[in-house]
Amino acid sequence: MSQAASNGDTCRSAISQPPERERTNAIRVRQADRAAVVSLHPRASAKSLGGSAIRVSVRAIRSPSVRAAGDLTRKGNLRVAEILDAALRCLARDGYAATSIQRVADEAGVHKRVVLYYYESRENLFDAVVRALGDRLFDRLEEALAGLEEPADIVDRGYTELWSAITTDRALLVAWFGLRAEAITDPVLQVTARYLSDRLRALIGGLIDDALGRGRVLVISRSSLEVLIMAGLQGLILDYLERGETPELQAGIRDFQRWLTAVSAPPPTDR
Repeated sequence: MSQAASNGDTCRSAISQPPERERTNAIRVRQADRAAVVSLHPRASAKSLGGSAIRVSVRAIRSPSVRAAGDLTRKGNLRVAEILDAALRCLARDGYAATSIQRVADEAGVHKRVVLYYYESRENLFDAVVRALGDRLFDRLEEALAGLEEPADIVDRGYTELWSAITTDRALLVAWFGLRAEAITDPVLQVTARYLSDRLRALIGGLIDDALGRGRVLVISRSSLEVLIMAGLQGLILDYLERGETPELQAGIRDFQRWLTAVSAPPPTDR
């Protein structure tokens, strides 16, 4: 795929450059003068990124990343959405290392202190960004898989949705893999970097529960199955980032899908 090299370069650039540290105490805001956001109407903002619609997640805004001191007016809610959308655009275009608080503020058309008022630090802002990306992806996956029962249908639909997001959403790639690399040396980012993997693991666990509830029998242990699915999916994504969508990768994906459909057996029939 022609976009693959660009995606890979974005993530490699984001990993190779040291992040700019923003002073978390750059501004002190009097609590009596202002109140911070704890909620956002889901229709507050919808801007474009890489050709796909971005809609800020309510759960992302309600995350611990955002200052929680009270409710804002509708104008304040819109400002929070604009800042988060600006951060998403910067992350997709410039990578993690180059996305500073100042750059996000410039992109949103606000003063740097406004971004710090709502998010307090660069790390908190990225936590909200990752949650927004993760919620958008996995909410869409859960909706696409709802009502499916046959393993082949679940594997085909789930792969189609996941791979479409991986190969078109540069911000998602940087958030998933760029931040994970940064988290190795920055403990503050470790919880943030795990959010996407944790949601993927939860989705996989739910699908396994559903299969067991319908009487299907796993051919390997549940714990091994979860680990292998996680490792397989993330390994395929890493191969895509390194080499693009090669024929070898496509063959590996097909074999992985066949394996997934065969790891559980139909319910035993009564004789």
